[in-house]
Amino acid sequence: MDSRYPALRTISFIYKVIAVIVGVGSLIVFFALIFSLPDTPTKLERTSALIEAVGALIGGVITSVTLFASGELFSLLIDVEENSRATRHMLGQLGKFLSSRDWPPMRSSEIPPLDVPDQFR
Repeated sequence: MDSRYPALRTISFIYKVIAVIVGVGSLIVFFALIFSLPDTPTKLERTSALIEAVGALIGGVITSVTLFASGELFSLLIDVEENSRATRHMLGQLGKFLSSRDWPPMRSSEIPPLDVPDQFR
């Protein structure tokens, strides 16, 4: 693992761990509410408990996915930075290579004129 941006890497990891904890917690709450359904005497209470269980599951899944995506966003930003740094290094090496070559001189008469439409002049 690269030593750049250790705080962002830690924050990314923490977001992902919290996402897993929230996901597992929502499943536990869902099954706890489902298994408590037979204890409710009336149909209205049973329906209400079922709606609560499904709501807890949906809310937990949405929250868990959002937290995990936030953690992945930090990882993505770090990867973009690393790729940009590698590209800059590669272009620097390419520039050194191209500047060391013996290129034939180019006269301006060899360059064709740019054809610009009248509306842009």
